[in-house]
Amino acid sequence: MVERKTMKCEDDEVDSLDVFAQTHNDDVFLDSLEPNTLKEKCELSGTQSTQPPNVVDLSGGGRASLGAALAQHASGAFTVRVLRLRSNALTTLPPQAWTLQSLTHLDISDNRIQELPPEICQLSQLEELQVSDNELRTLDCVLRLPRLRTLVASRNLITSFGKNNSAPMTPDEENKSEYRAPLTTVDLRHNKLKGSIILGNYEHLVSLDVSHNSVEVLVVSALRGLRELYAAHNTLQHLALHGAMLRTLRAPHNQLETLTTTVPPINLVEIDVSHNKLTSLPQWLSGCSDLTTLHASNNQLTSLPEHLFCSELSSLSSLHLAHNKISSIPSMPRLRSPLRELLLHDNCIQSLPENFFSVCDRLCVLNLTNNRLSRLPHARGPSSHCLERLYLSANCLTDEVADVIIAFRGLKILHIAYNCLTVLPEACINFWPDIEELVLSGNCLSRLPETLPQLNNIRVVRAHSNRLRSVPMFACSASVKILDFAHNELDSIDLRLLAPKQLKFLDISCNKKLQVDPSQFSAYRCQRPLSLVDVTGRHSLPWTQKSGYHEELNGTTPWTTGFSECPNKSLQLCCAQIRLPSFCNKEGLFAIIDGETDMEVPKVLQTCIPGLLLEEKSIKETVTEYMKYVVLSAHRELKEKGQKKGACLIMCHLSPITASENGFGHATRKYSLRLANVGDTKAVLSRRNGPLSLGIENNKRLGYSSRYPNTVPDPDVIQTVIKEDDEFLILGNGKFWNAVSMETAVSEVRAERNPVLAAKRLQDLAQSYGAEDCISVLIIRFDATRSDVDLLMRELRQTINSNKSVCRSDCCCSRLEPCCHSVTPSKPSSDRSSPSGQSDRPPSEAVSHQHYASVRSQAKASERRSCRGGVARAIRVRVEEDKEDDTRNEDSGNPEEQFKCWEYMLEQNTQMLFDKELDNLSKGIQSNVSTLRNLKGLSGSSPQLHLAGKQSKGVPFLSKHFGSARSFGTALKPDFRFGSGRLPNGGPNAAYFGSLQRLMPYHLEYDFAVIQEKSTQDSLDLEGRMQQYWGVATTEL
Repeated sequence: MVERKTMKCEDDEVDSLDVFAQTHNDDVFLDSLEPNTLKEKCELSGTQSTQPPNVVDLSGGGRASLGAALAQHASGAFTVRVLRLRSNALTTLPPQAWTLQSLTHLDISDNRIQELPPEICQLSQLEELQVSDNELRTLDCVLRLPRLRTLVASRNLITSFGKNNSAPMTPDEENKSEYRAPLTTVDLRHNKLKGSIILGNYEHLVSLDVSHNSVEVLVVSALRGLRELYAAHNTLQHLALHGAMLRTLRAPHNQLETLTTTVPPINLVEIDVSHNKLTSLPQWLSGCSDLTTLHASNNQLTSLPEHLFCSELSSLSSLHLAHNKISSIPSMPRLRSPLRELLLHDNCIQSLPENFFSVCDRLCVLNLTNNRLSRLPHARGPSSHCLERLYLSANCLTDEVADVIIAFRGLKILHIAYNCLTVLPEACINFWPDIEELVLSGNCLSRLPETLPQLNNIRVVRAHSNRLRSVPMFACSASVKILDFAHNELDSIDLRLLAPKQLKFLDISCNKKLQVDPSQFSAYRCQRPLSLVDVTGRHSLPWTQKSGYHEELNGTTPWTTGFSECPNKSLQLCCAQIRLPSFCNKEGLFAIIDGETDMEVPKVLQTCIPGLLLEEKSIKETVTEYMKYVVLSAHRELKEKGQKKGACLIMCHLSPITASENGFGHATRKYSLRLANVGDTKAVLSRRNGPLSLGIENNKRLGYSSRYPNTVPDPDVIQTVIKEDDEFLILGNGKFWNAVSMETAVSEVRAERNPVLAAKRLQDLAQSYGAEDCISVLIIRFDATRSDVDLLMRELRQTINSNKSVCRSDCCCSRLEPCCHSVTPSKPSSDRSSPSGQSDRPPSEAVSHQHYASVRSQAKASERRSCRGGVARAIRVRVEEDKEDDTRNEDSGNPEEQFKCWEYMLEQNTQMLFDKELDNLSKGIQSNVSTLRNLKGLSGSSPQLHLAGKQSKGVPFLSKHFGSARSFGTALKPDFRFGSGRLPNGGPNAAYFGSLQRLMPYHLEYDFAVIQEKSTQDSLDLEGRMQQYWGVATTEL
């Protein structure tokens, strides 16, 4: 249950009179005015404005009277130097503009111009040209202006700038290039630039911005005067520059492996090469004495240069090296480091230098989250440290860390979640008088210091997933706003002692021993508004109001859900969620609405979207695109609220489709998944062969009608079918995905089967990575309710399908190594988990975060390990061993036939397994069942387990796990089960194989004529008979 305070502060209330006072004529589009009125307004804007007489601003005035207004100014007494024609929906410039030959500044941004005419060269005095937000495809004529120094052409359709090294210049072009404009500043963001850009004829260029394009090669090594280079969000693989005057280099989100410089940039002040493929930092960094900022996160760095903390870098204050593979920190000199912000989270660091805190005593922010630290070096001198924010989550720290962190007396934020803490000393609180946020989740704490509520500035306390049996009395605290004590061992609470009046969020969910008295909440609601939320979505509390679209909360939908959301640093929750797991009893509707900075629009969309979905599905003309029209209808519902406010949206609708029979006489229902995405919200679908991103970040938004047509609500709609290898779906807002990568999120949810705890884990990780905005996460798990038979069937199908291709005898597939036919490289040898795939991660996920899971107790790990893991391992080993045999045979068996054989064998054993267990249940034998489930590595329902003490040594390995027809003996009864109307030896493939072929090896070619001739032989001599035909021992199932 989550408690939220819905009362608004007086400071947040908006006076309606002030709102109406601000809506004046600036929002009126002048195209709708009468011609005479429009002419008067244009004249007033040009003659009666407060601007100088040589500045003419005709922006937003429409196209009707621009020509007359320009002609009037051209014949006026004052020489026009500056002309602004923004937002006039112009497709071409009026010819009167070319008569203003004294223009030095021209702004024609936010129009619909597709081409600039050659007449623009008549403006020989032009020094600055702004043509952003148009539809231009080339700038050739502009580049010949003799005095042009500043060119701003962002958000166009420009495809080239400069020259391409694959197209040599003709002699005429070389002559024309001598008359290039003396440009000093060029802004080409958000265009269609691609391929190679080589600039050599702009020796005066000082600032160049080509961000958000598709440039692959950028060569500016001839630009000796270049001081600022911005090349973010491209596909750069090669970057060559001249560093003599370079001061700022920003090239994140590319594919750079190295940086090439003709002259080392010793004057560099700021460098950002995050989100690239760098394996090492350039050596010339040691000579950059003026360097203050170095950002190299999200690369492939394995080590740091020794000179990184040397005395030459005397100005380095911000160092970001997160999300790499760094294993150690180089030794530090005895001199004090100027570092004030050091981010090293999500690496492989095992230890810090012993003098780390002595050298870095000026640090204000230190982030070591998600490393492999087991201890911290001691800090000498408690008064000299100014550390304010310390993040140590997801390490292996023990109780000894408390002796180190008490030295930081100025701490305001401390995250030490998911470690091995068992106690937090009472004395620690006395050393942190200014602390505001304390996160202790995911440890083994049994109690919290009783003096914690006495801190004057404490606002957030998160201690979920511990072993707390009691909590301090926070009712006496005057500052606390958020309390999270979920998933502990609380048995009773008293709201009068726990919840102060100013509390906004209280989470006490997942406390299995907690006895809640509804009268406490009823009495508490009398004091202020209160909202109770069931985080599991499975129960309807008696004091909550049921939704009209959520008729049966305990419906039969095959998914479980969990969510987590937290406010920003101002404690404003600007996100909303729609969680209807039993929408209309048999469907599911989920959504995350991110209002970014607004709280009103998400609440409106949260209320109207379920009804709009039902309405749009009933319209036959657009029923195939109902997700799109739900979003467009929601945009319409915002009305005046959506003029200047808006939101991002990710919406998921799960609906059943035609059921099919799975071969056991049981119909399995399949579900269709439809996603609609608007904005930077995103969803990730986890499958066994890797995660699948279902959402593309775009500049679309719901609302913001005043920005049309630059901002539209048209959603990206994706549709797929939930398959048996789909594990879960993660929905998140843009701020969450900016902090946590897709691979990290998938690996964390796989490690935690409970979707509620997994969602809280992702929220904690995002906050420990430094996210301070609203975080909203929603997890829908599909494999939680599947039976063991379905999971094992999926394992068998994928095992067999992986060996379908027929290769040459010398193919790489014959080796147990990654090969050209593999979907993913081979996995390192490790303990296999259940066939559900919760631990079968892609290699990118299997390497990272292994230490993160090692902090958990062995008991939890054993609970997640499936009893069928040993069977799956045995099957995979057998398949790998038989690969070598298959490559020696020229004639390979039919893969489809192999699959049917396997499916048939599983059907027979499963049918007999069900018969056996139902007989035991009908006799009231329950003790044997509980005993069988405790056996590790074996099937909890194997019919062979009751003979474990009587088994002979000659029984094959797989037979011990699966059992066979002979394992039952006379206990097998030919009666009917489940109303299926078929005998245990039936099945869809029984007529094809019969009872004899179920003992055949699955990987061989079958000669059924020979088998039919030998069918009269004794069935007990099957193994020898199989060896007679195939020369191998029969695998018995």
